Parts: sequence; structure tokens; C-alpha cells
Amino acid sequence: MFSPGTRRDFLRIVSASAVSLSALPEWGRAWWFAETTLPRSKDLPKIDGALIFNDEARERMATDIGGNFHRLPVAVLRPRSVEDVPKVVHFANKNGVRIAMRGQGHSQYGQTLVQDGIVIDSSTLNAVRLKDERTVDAQAGASWGEVTHLTLAQGLTPPAMGDTMTLSVGGILSAGGVSNSSHLFGGVVDNVEELDVVTGAGDLLRCSAQRNKGLFELALAGMGQCGLIVGARLRLAPAPRWVVRRDLEYDDLTTFLSDHRTLAIQAPVEHLGGYVLPREGGPGWRFRINIGKFCASPEKIDFGAVESGLHFKSHSEPIAQSFSDYLQREVARNAAPWLR
Repeated sequence: MFSPGTRRDFLRIVSASAVSLSALPEWGRAWWFAETTLPRSKDLPKIDGALIFNDEARERMATDIGGNFHRLPVAVLRPRSVEDVPKVVHFANKNGVRIAMRGQGHSQYGQTLVQDGIVIDSSTLNAVRLKDERTVDAQAGASWGEVTHLTLAQGLTPPAMGDTMTLSVGGILSAGGVSNSSHLFGGVVDNVEELDVVTGAGDLLRCSAQRNKGLFELALAGMGQCGLIVGARLRLAPAPRWVVRRDLEYDDLTTFLSDHRTLAIQAPVEHLGGYVLPREGGPGWRFRINIGKFCASPEKIDFGAVESGLHFKSHSEPIAQSFSDYLQREVARNAAPWLR
């Protein structure tokens, strides 16, 4: 159903975060000598979107999901076109103003925050367009839910995505993106054909494995250190109709890890996840592997061959979901108040 992708050994991040520029190599670092105020309004760049200075908008951009830092920007850019971003980067370089780009604010340690600078709110760059049966073009602020809403209507899907459909395309690609199918299809970044990137010098460049390859490789999973991703062309594959999953339960960490490794290497399932949970009724931990098969008909799935040779304590009954429901499996959990 899917063709395997490559694997990136350097994928260090297992949860998505939005992008920020904190250190730039050859493309320039000028704006990191920050001022605390912007120049007079007549000097601001002419853009299609808007620079917002009100307290409410600035305060919303002052924290991220990690909750470890509070950094109040002096302004928030809400771009209406990709071209707004390089204009503001040029302005920031000229005036020594710090800048950061933000998707859904899922950074853990303040990477999307900037004190007395400009935060680019990428949520207004959310256009998605199906190019052909192989690829889809998405701007950085589009959510993966918006991408799949368009592609599933054509029976297509990106082979690898994060498990939270509300996160942004730019944030996932900057973090790397590990999915429950990465053991088969690689990281999310392994399924990208092209990027549109704004460099630290303010240049808007299209890059791929054949064109501006160095920038392409550095921007993907680069945590925003080598430019701002403003758009991407993503590979597509035929979408399955159904997903059937079940849990395998473990009391022993060593056995859990051994079986998880076996499943990842042998790859008999398309969905693979591992969990560490508090032990019920007492101290300690229990462990769970969630396995799943993609299929055209859930009645034909038999996990017997998959589970042969594994050493789990017990297993749950299989649960079948449509592929579209499967993609939304983490929506409720990630809307929980403790994540805010």
C-alpha cells in the first residue's frame, strides 16, 4: 500500500514543535542583536498581512505548550502571503530586531518565543492544494488535519504523519516528525519532495534533493536553525480504508523493549506504538505495545502470525476504525487541559 522511505538517524524529536530562528549559519544572524522597540511605523514594511501590536495578541504569543518561559514580543506578524515573511526578515535584519516563527506553539523550551521581537504567526499561511496523485502542496501554517481532509477525498494520504492532526506542517517538518508508521515509511521529513524556505538573509528559496540541496537537508528536522519553512510539497500514497489495532500488555521492561524492537525490525504491522503507564493498584510501571494493520476489510485481519514469537502477558480485543477516524485518534487527548 505504501512504499518504504529512508530513515534519518538524527531524528531527535518525537513530538512536534513550531519553528524559531535562534542561530543561523551562513545565511545571516543580524537580527539577533535585538532592540526593545520597533522603528517608527512609517519605516515598517508594506505587507499583505498585518503587524499586530495589541497586548492580547502579543500575550498569546508569549508562552508555548512547555510553559517554562514567558517572552513577550513587541509585535505579531499575521502574514497573508508567503512574500510577507521575507519582507519582515529583511526589516528585522536592517533594524536589529529578533524574530521567531510559530505554528501551534508546541515547542517545549521556548523555541517559538522571542522577547521584544516579532513572532510570525504562521496559522494564517494555511493554503493546501492537491498538485497531482503523487503530491500535495501545503503552506507552513496548514494543519495535518487540513492536509488529510483534502487528500482523503481523493483516496490519498501522506505515508507518515504525527499522531496529532492539529499540529502545523511547518512545525512537524522543522522538528522531524516521528509517526506510528515511521518504522516502515521513515520520518515525516523523509516524505517531502520540496520546501519553500526563507533564509536568515531574507531570501525566499525553493529547495529539494536536486536544488539547493544543502538548505533542503538542513531545514528538514533542523529545528528552525537554518531558515523558516513557509511551504512544502509532500508525497502521497493510496490511503487504506480501515485500521485494526490491539494492545499487547507487559509487566517487564526488558521483554517489552525486546518485542518492540522485533516488531520495528520485522515490520509485520503498519502501526506500532509503545507506552509506559502507571501500574494499577500499586507502585511501579506497566508497559504496552499498540499494533495495527492497514486493510481494505477489517474482517480479514488475523494477528496470530504477527504475535507469534512475542512474549506479552495479555492482549486486548481488536478494534477496527476507518482510516479517517484513526487519524483523529489523539484529538481528545491532546485537547486535555493539562496540555495547555
